[in-house]
Amino acid sequence: MERDIFGRLLAIAINQKVDIEYCLSFPLAPVPPALFHCSGDMMKTDKSTLSKQLTAKIAPANPGQVDVEIIDGFYYMYQIGSTLPLKFGKIAESILIKLCSKNAREVHIIFDRYLTPSIKDCERQNREGIDIPYTINGPLQTRTNDFCKSLKNSRFKEALVKFLANHWTNNSFATILGNKKIYITVGEKCFSYSSAENLVVKTEENELACKHEEADTRIVFHISKVPENSKILVKTADTDVLIILLGNMHKFPNLQIWLANSTSKKINNKDEVYINCTDLSIKLGATLCHALPAFHAYTGCDYTAAFFNKGKVRPLNVFIKHPQIQQVFASLTDPSDIFDETKIDAVQEFTCLIYGLPKCQSVNAARVFLFNKMYASKQNNEKFMKRVQGFDSTHIPPCWKSLKQKLLRTIFVNSMWLNATESDCIKFSAENNGWLLLDGFLKPTWFQGDSTPAQVESVLCDSKNKSSDNDDDSDICNSDESDSSDNGVSESSDDSDF
Repeated sequence: MERDIFGRLLAIAINQKVDIEYCLSFPLAPVPPALFHCSGDMMKTDKSTLSKQLTAKIAPANPGQVDVEIIDGFYYMYQIGSTLPLKFGKIAESILIKLCSKNAREVHIIFDRYLTPSIKDCERQNREGIDIPYTINGPLQTRTNDFCKSLKNSRFKEALVKFLANHWTNNSFATILGNKKIYITVGEKCFSYSSAENLVVKTEENELACKHEEADTRIVFHISKVPENSKILVKTADTDVLIILLGNMHKFPNLQIWLANSTSKKINNKDEVYINCTDLSIKLGATLCHALPAFHAYTGCDYTAAFFNKGKVRPLNVFIKHPQIQQVFASLTDPSDIFDETKIDAVQEFTCLIYGLPKCQSVNAARVFLFNKMYASKQNNEKFMKRVQGFDSTHIPPCWKSLKQKLLRTIFVNSMWLNATESDCIKFSAENNGWLLLDGFLKPTWFQGDSTPAQVESVLCDSKNKSSDNDDDSDICNSDESDSSDNGVSESSDDSDF
């Protein structure tokens, strides 16, 4: 899809005296250009900038002795992968030794589950080697030379976790365990390992069983089961965990929760910086903390597209200044919220604000304003067509038809994150709530309905037939090439839109 086709379509619409405001209420492209690339891949942003902005509001400090350490399992595997032995039996022993060397009495290592369909299907499909069968037959089997590369394969990761859970029952590990208690998640289950009379005691922890797909939310679920007045250290590199923690912090009034985040600035040449999340939540305030999960999902995360070139910093600064918008975002937990005019108005107001338009109250109005600002003729004899050919539609907000689907995805993710303390954090289906199930995979719904007004489509057909009359029109009407990037999916009906 040509980047200037959006503006050139509008030029035709104006030449044919089509209502420009009505025209701009449509996406005018196979995918929303402000949210998705021509291929259909989501726009991305640097999530870590949000973590840096928030944690900068409190000085790092060492937590000292902690009662419980909770570790993002695959993040930890990437950290230690280059140091692990070649044989899987020795790998299991080495990992257990490292976990037992922690200063906490209890150590929880939390792993993702890999489900299909999943709202992460699109992201995972773009990764090479994500689903190659792998079996670990025993402790003497040799791993591949590049352990970290193997971790890109979900089947390898599943096999590794199952092997660890089984092999740690070897009674020779009783002396390694000592007085420590190690927890590991395997699928929906969780097992603990402790030592008694030189024997390894494996216990299924039914209270810690849950259906979460991501370690991000399961970490918070484990925190919810820790005894009161405990000091907890969470180790991860994912900004999502910090945001989910802050969003649920009001549920943990009697816990001290620290985060070791390697994405923050190094201090004294050390990779990890310790942030007291309990104190940070007090510093930020309850309203902002509760609203941060929806803010993060709306401005772009692993599940949702970012707004092109808007990032996290400017939107956060805007968000902090508007407590009423924060309250609305914190309440976005049910698909029916898209019918609440007060909430819709607040979401659109915030979107206009991050595009620098405080006087606009709707995204459709913002599109009209920005388009007119860009293409109002400075001279009476200036050709409009010449100016509009360079228009890049990624720079104006998505229309309401597209934003509505983005909001549904935000509501789904926000609900999932705010319910992280429950064994099942999914409260409604992703299908038809921002995603479409196609060929067994969930894909984002880009918008519902037509991508262009019927009048414009008829103009395009006329232009094809009269291509020799106008070079600009003939370029615009060569839309077969742009449609081919749409993976063969038509946007012409509600049933096929995603």
